[in-house]
Order: sequence, then C-alpha cells, then structure tokens
Amino acid sequence: MMNRRTLGVNFEAGIAEILLWVPQAEQVSIRPDTGNDLLLEQKTRGYWQMRTGELRPGMNSHVVIDGETWPDIHSLYQPDGVHGASSAFDVSGMKWTDQRAGTISRYNTT
Repeated sequence: MMNRRTLGVNFEAGIAEILLWVPQAEQVSIRPDTGNDLLLEQKTRGYWQMRTGELRPGMNSHVVIDGETWPDIHSLYQPDGVHGASSAFDVSGMKWTDQRAGTISRYNTT
C-alpha cells in the first residue's frame, strides 16, 4: 500500500507537503485555481519545498516556474489532461482494492 510519495504533493493532518525538483529555477510557486501563488522555499540540489494548509485534496493548481505557468509533472491526476491543471490527490486517503492481486507467471500464460 502506498501512503506517501517522494516528489509532488503529500497530505499529513490536513497540511499539504510539497516537494518539487526544478534544478534550473530561480523561483517556484504553486498557483491554486482559488487563490494566490504559494511560494516554495529553495532547498539544496534543485529541490523546492513548502508546507501549507491552503492547498487541499481535490483543489486544482499549476506550477509557476520563474513566472511561467506549467502543468505539475509530479502530479498523479490531471482532470483536463496533461497540459491542464493538476488536482491535488491524497494517496493516504485512497482505498486500495488490489491487496490480494497476484502476479502472473511469465511461464504460465495459457
């Protein structure tokens, strides 16, 4: 079961934890459809990070890199396609239904 991702948006106790890798950027923010830009803090090795309660599961947003709006390449869900806004998705709230799914042997394919 997957509860957390390395890159992208994770939620913990109602707070969005955002970690993006944009190594050449000078400024990175998240632009929710319903609010102002949320500026990420630059970390080492090209990573940008923030924690916020202003982005909630199901909200749509774009990434703004040096003033240019982009789709979030780390997003799990883009309701309007890969060139549109990303929808924040809480993987910890996902009810997984494939726990008993088995693997298919490559030798027994008949």
